[in-house]
Amino acid sequence: MNIKEVKMMKKENFYLFGATFFWALGLIVGKFCSAEMPPMILTSIRYLLAGLGMGIIHYFKEKEFDIESRDILYFLFLSFLGIVLNGVLFFKGIGMTSPVSTAIISSTTPIIVYLISVLFFKEKINIKNVAAMVLSISGIILLLTNGNIDFLLSIHLNAGDLIILGAVISNSVYIIGSKKVLKKYSPTKILTFLFIFTALILSPALYVERDMYKIGEVSLKAKGSLIYMGIFSSLAAFMLQQQGIKK
Repeated sequence: MNIKEVKMMKKENFYLFGATFFWALGLIVGKFCSAEMPPMILTSIRYLLAGLGMGIIHYFKEKEFDIESRDILYFLFLSFLGIVLNGVLFFKGIGMTSPVSTAIISSTTPIIVYLISVLFFKEKINIKNVAAMVLSISGIILLLTNGNIDFLLSIHLNAGDLIILGAVISNSVYIIGSKKVLKKYSPTKILTFLFIFTALILSPALYVERDMYKIGEVSLKAKGSLIYMGIFSSLAAFMLQQQGIKK
């Protein structure tokens, strides 16, 4: 491996680390808005903010929004599976379980992505990759539990944990599926359409969940939490993730 390849690998690691950091912080920050607003409305507003922001970034970068008509359904599929379903399950699940449990379950994403790739896309099993993932997740669990084995053994899966697991699985399929369009379009164009389609798919929630909250009673902390989720846990995190996946 030459110096250029090492530098590229470091940049890719930075992209994926940055995305993980913003999502990890979202596990804590997201509690504030999920406690006061229903999940589908939260997800719709979150990605509307992200889509508008990403659209502005993409316009100044490429000045066009052209995509092939045959790719529209594929974008809708990715939006529903990787963002709509993932977002609704995430906001629903995080309100029913602890941030520690959510973080532990979310840390299994690389293993689930790898398993799906092996089982359904015929990717070859790489012992080094498997060992690295097991070691990485073991380290995450040690940090989150402070090395307390009794705490780990006392954890019991509840409905919230299973919902978060469903969010992880949907996100894993999205990660694999997004590789196809990354060969044709830039990350900013892909995310602009994904975010806007997500907001459109979820727009009926504004009516369906209208009686589940009152905008005037939503606290400033919850509104700030939602803005963070839209800008950092969505726009910034997904853009960093797409850059990492593309490389």
